[in-house]
Amino acid sequence: MKRLFLLALAAALTAVCPVRAESPWDEAQSETLALPVVLREKAEITADKIRLGDLFSGLPRDKENRVVADAPSLGKDVVLTADWLKKAAQKHAIDWTPADSGVSVSVRRAAREIGKADIASLLIKALKNNGLSDNAEIVLNGKNFPILVPKNAEYDISFEDIDFSRDAKAFSAKAVIKTDEETQTVDLTGKVQTFVFVPTTRHALTAGQIVTEADVFMKKTPQERARRLKIAALGDLIGKEIKRPVRAGQPLDDSDVRVRPMITKGKAVTLSFVKGGIMLSAQGKALENGGLGDTVRVMNTQSKSVVQGTVTSPDTITINGRNEK
Repeated sequence: MKRLFLLALAAALTAVCPVRAESPWDEAQSETLALPVVLREKAEITADKIRLGDLFSGLPRDKENRVVADAPSLGKDVVLTADWLKKAAQKHAIDWTPADSGVSVSVRRAAREIGKADIASLLIKALKNNGLSDNAEIVLNGKNFPILVPKNAEYDISFEDIDFSRDAKAFSAKAVIKTDEETQTVDLTGKVQTFVFVPTTRHALTAGQIVTEADVFMKKTPQERARRLKIAALGDLIGKEIKRPVRAGQPLDDSDVRVRPMITKGKAVTLSFVKGGIMLSAQGKALENGGLGDTVRVMNTQSKSVVQGTVTSPDTITINGRNEK
């Protein structure tokens, strides 16, 4: 009987004072409130202000976004000391104190870099609109680079006050870099360099060697240096014979090659005499090499006289009667 009475009493109390189930929100809130406030080792920010949440984890939500200082310049760092952090914690009623005077946190303002190559590729287009040659390149002076903009910012680059003429070897301009947050103006200066392509040997070539495409490449060369050279077309070199040894990496021009000889020094040749409409032939000995159209010396093996003639075909020299000596 007593047991039945106790069971009934327990059921009645449960009905009057029901047990409240804890919701997921309550659990998350309890866990957050229970987290200790911890100083971050370092922080990278993109905004122009430093907030408490950048420095500490475990803060209540209403304190995370409180501004405590100006951010450093783009791409720069600032170190906040133990004393500064302690004062900030006290001011905002944060339950944190530094373990010792050596505690600090480094805050870096993240930035996106715009380098010389980025600027040069755009500036050269603007300079070409002002008469820059298609075979010219520009060299920007090193100062003012890299240019920094906020890390996640989209930017637009334009140029103003371009000072350049077709014959000038230097230029100046202003680069205008615009983002949603700011506009920067950067002074630019530099030099213009014009290039030409010069046939150059890939490796050493020996006398008598026939030039092939594998032996020569077109090397980009400053025009100032190339003015001292006789620049030949690559097609005018291929298939011709090297006159004298040429080192690797040397420019190759018409003076270094010749048409492969049709006449070889010391070899027997046919002498073709033309005089008064009459053509005669004789045997001779070449005294020098010669290609088609070259004038060479040759000895008449019968008379032992030396004459000059023109190479007109392989092993054949045509001689005007007046040239016989």
